[in-house]
Formats: sequence, C-alpha cells, structure tokens
Amino acid sequence: MTHRENIAELVSLVARLESSGRAVLGAHILTEHEFDPPIAEPAGLGFYQTVPYLYVQYFERGRVSVPFLLDKAAALYDVDLSGHKLDVHALRTFCQHARDPSSDHDARIRARCHAWFRLACGAPVPGADPHWDACLGALLVAATNFVAQLLNVLERLGSEPLLPHIAADYCSRASRRLAPHEVDATIAERSNILGIPVAARVLRERIYQDLSRKVEFLPDGGDPRELARRFIDEALVTQVQIRAPISGDDVMTLLAIGPGKRVGELFRWALSYHGEHGGTRSELLEALRRHASEGGGQFR
Repeated sequence: MTHRENIAELVSLVARLESSGRAVLGAHILTEHEFDPPIAEPAGLGFYQTVPYLYVQYFERGRVSVPFLLDKAAALYDVDLSGHKLDVHALRTFCQHARDPSSDHDARIRARCHAWFRLACGAPVPGADPHWDACLGALLVAATNFVAQLLNVLERLGSEPLLPHIAADYCSRASRRLAPHEVDATIAERSNILGIPVAARVLRERIYQDLSRKVEFLPDGGDPRELARRFIDEALVTQVQIRAPISGDDVMTLLAIGPGKRVGELFRWALSYHGEHGGTRSELLEALRRHASEGGGQFR
C-alpha cells in the first residue's frame, strides 16, 4: 500500500473505532477534535504531521478509551498492546520539544527514538529522503495495526457476558476525565494563588498522565477537581522551582561577574523565566544573557 492509502485506512479505522464504541459501550470513546489527517508527500513532512496526529488520537481524543481498551486487552485476553502508544509519545517529544542533553528523562526518550528509527530505516536519526520514506511507512503500518487491534478488543468486549458492567466501568471513568484545557485553567489559577509563575502547558505536559491516573482511580463520591487542585499545588511547589537547569555559578560564568546581589536577582529572574517558558539549559542561558544585556539585574 502507498502512504496515501495507509493514511486513508488509518482514518477509516479511527472512525470505525468511534462508531463501534457507541454501539458496544453506549458512549463516545473519542472526543471531538479538529485535526486534519497528515499528508503523504513529502515523506519527511508527512512523518512530522503523522506523529502529532496519532498523539491526538491516543492521548487527547482517546484519553480515557485507549488506556481502557489496553487494560481490557491485558486483563481479559492477556495481550499487551501498549508498545506503539509509548513509541508515539516518545516520537512526539523527540520531534516537537527542545531536549536537554543533561536530563535523564530526555536521554531515555532519545534512546527509545533512536532504536525506533534504526528499526524503521537503519539509521539512528533519519537524514535522506529514503530514510523518511521508510519511517513514515513503518509508522503508518504500526498505527493501522494498533487501531485495528483496539477495534478487535472492542468488538470482543461486545460478546462478553459482563458487558453491562464493562460499559458502566467505562462511563464511570469517562465522567471523571479532566480535559487538557481544564487542567491548564486550574494550573493558571493555582499558580496565581501560590505566586509561582509557570506556563500552564509546560507543567500540564509534565503531570497530565499521573494526574489523570489518580483521577481515574478516585473513589466513588470523590471530587476530581479538588484532587486536581491539591495535585497541582504540590507539583507547583515541588517541580517548578527546582527544575531550572542552571545555578548561580552559571550566572557568574556567563556574565563574568562576581558574587553579590546582582547574581541573586538574575538567578531569580532565570527561575521565573524558566517556569513560564520552559526550554533547555542553553536556551535559558541565552535568554538570561539577553536580559542582562538590556540592563536586567542592575542595582542602583
């Protein structure tokens, strides 16, 4: 099959998954989302469009349903289908986000993606057009197989004697779902209350999966939004302030200045900037250099 045919097959399978979900579980299993299918040519651009397209299907539209079906596949049929979803998460980070060479987390992402690329095209990072063509083909084949397997799990659930209980379990999980925009709004609110500046999207991408899992297993009668407020407060205090990838020594080295009040003010500015914008160590140092050159941190 050509890339264009694989994309058409993938879009058709996603639509079938949603219609089968309504038939089997009596509920929407993919939320509404405006996101155009990827293009087939050129292959490099097609790959860079396919990765976020799949991320949206698995992690946003299918925020509840995809983990639910993976759980049922493992529990009822002893099948582990999670590998492709993990690959897409890693590839999305690799393709769309700045990576910090000193971060263990980023090193693991890089290693997983390099291994995936080697299997797909024979190189740790695609370069030539044939590499991208092979990578796009491999990704589309893996995605169509994955969605087809999810569809198969869903159809098998339709014949389970305990289907009413399975459907009720799904509806219970779906009712507790916190959409990304709700989490962003809560982060903005708590950030303002605690006086800890942070870009909502940056923090949400760090905590969303863990928060969603806690909400999913909240006891009956629990308030998911109250849990989110407490979880985000803790994340603001424990994660935002300690993750700036520089120190006061870096400030002095970068600007060739000695210890003193100016170092403290510039370092506090850097912490605030990093909380709001994220980014790598080198990007933060460059922003700090610009800020200092414009007179930031001067004491009169």
